[in-house]
Amino acid sequence: MPLERLRDYRSRVADPAGFDDFWSGAREEARAAGGGPVLRPAATPVTELSSKTSPSRATPASRCAPGSPGRTGRVRCPPSSSSSATTTGADARFLGDFPRSIAVTPSRPFTEIARYVATHRMPAEEVLDTLAYLDGVNFARRTSAPALYSVPASVFAAHNAHRGDDRRIAVYPYNGHEGGELHQWFRRVAWLRERLG
Repeated sequence: MPLERLRDYRSRVADPAGFDDFWSGAREEARAAGGGPVLRPAATPVTELSSKTSPSRATPASRCAPGSPGRTGRVRCPPSSSSSATTTGADARFLGDFPRSIAVTPSRPFTEIARYVATHRMPAEEVLDTLAYLDGVNFARRTSAPALYSVPASVFAAHNAHRGDDRRIAVYPYNGHEGGELHQWFRRVAWLRERLG
């Protein structure tokens, strides 16, 4: 799809019934197990949000500073002062808009989903219904926090569904999932500094 059309593209991904209840339950289950989000210093001078929830919950981990391409999530990043700010972001390996992405992307991870459906001989709708609970578009529809998005094309669906005014998307039209790599790292640092001081 041409870039001009992507800028206005709206995903038709299903907003599953019970999405909010599912993720509220997952958060409560994590808290009850003592696995709520934990801020801790990482090997590089960033703050990482991690969770001790089971992998089956697919709870995303994210950093509030560069160093984790391919991650998405919501993170509370304490700046040097006692105040705090909440940001949302997505980078190159962000997964979303599964129905369209599976149909038009001839590479992993989307080909793995098609292979799974073919191997298990199950209706694609069942798989898409499950993936809708993990689709970045459905998370973006619920957030208005500042957000910085980056390629690939499926990220436009989340960016365009995002409810906030403070959102940007970095486009690297000649790159694939690697996106801007180091260039995007510096762009993310500048973006965070603008918001976190």
